[in-house]
Amino acid sequence: MQMAPPLRQDMDGIPVIDVSPFIHQTTGGDSVVKAIEAACRETGFFLITGHGVSTEATAQLYSLARDFFDEPQDWKKKQGRGTSLKGASLSPRSQTKR
Repeated sequence: MQMAPPLRQDMDGIPVIDVSPFIHQTTGGDSVVKAIEAACRETGFFLITGHGVSTEATAQLYSLARDFFDEPQDWKKKQGRGTSLKGASLSPRSQTKR
């Protein structure tokens, strides 16, 4: 049985990568890593499939993101950035002095 390559592009040319071989540690896992590297170098972003996150959770995430980005710019600038629970940084920007 031949497996589909982990990298394809959607109609807008955005790289779409199926990460299931990597997650499940099956044949093709190395190709997933290479596809992610190529997408990062060539476009700077990508969409993943095969991650196991439910459609409902994904829809909720998109909704929350849209709600945030629909807020006025001044409001967004006042929001904290670069921190998570227990104060651990998730952003390299938080490591630089402003």
